[in-house]
Amino acid sequence: MAALFLAISTTCFVFSLESTHAANTLVIIATSPLLAAIFSRFFLKESVPLVTWAAIALALVGVFWSLHDGLGRGNLKGELFAAVSAVCMASHFTTLRWWKSSYGPVSIWGAGVLTVLASIPLASPLSIPREDVGWTALLGLVVLPTAFGLMAVGPRYLPAPEVGLLLLGETVLGPIWVWLVLGETPGSSTLTGGALVILTLALHGAYRKLRSPGLPPDR
Repeated sequence: MAALFLAISTTCFVFSLESTHAANTLVIIATSPLLAAIFSRFFLKESVPLVTWAAIALALVGVFWSLHDGLGRGNLKGELFAAVSAVCMASHFTTLRWWKSSYGPVSIWGAGVLTVLASIPLASPLSIPREDVGWTALLGLVVLPTAFGLMAVGPRYLPAPEVGLLLLGETVLGPIWVWLVLGETPGSSTLTGGALVILTLALHGAYRKLRSPGLPPDR
């Protein structure tokens, strides 16, 4: 189940980027922590603390503020793909939380296989320029497996909404990494919104640590 949800989410994310503005896609997908909170409450009967609801709302404001300059009149099909991607990402985290297994990364391998099978008919792998092969290999063999593998382990120790909340850091840190490495200066709204998200994540993490220092790791 977790592998299937992630494969659908990944595939729909790519289709969304092809059909609408990237900012529109990212803002819609940023709702996944909110959806994960709802799913956890409904399906897993886990109570979501008020402070987590507040952190999700504040982080969503930060994401919107960071991306609003890039928002435009989108394509309905692309935004529907983004919505499906958000729902499936939240379902992925919720399923992993329900499973609470040390074999969570297995779902990442399964999702990779399913995504490959779905994309083979549409792919042209030999069209990648020779100078980009190394970067593509680094992305596919190191960066993405490490990132998704760690995310698959997270729900064993944290509620699904909190894992999704931490994932919002990716949305706002991306432009900052590009700025630091490639020198592309982000706008003031990107920096302001990003700072709000990072501050929210830091304060929520600190509050959670102070409130439950003696609890087991899955509480």
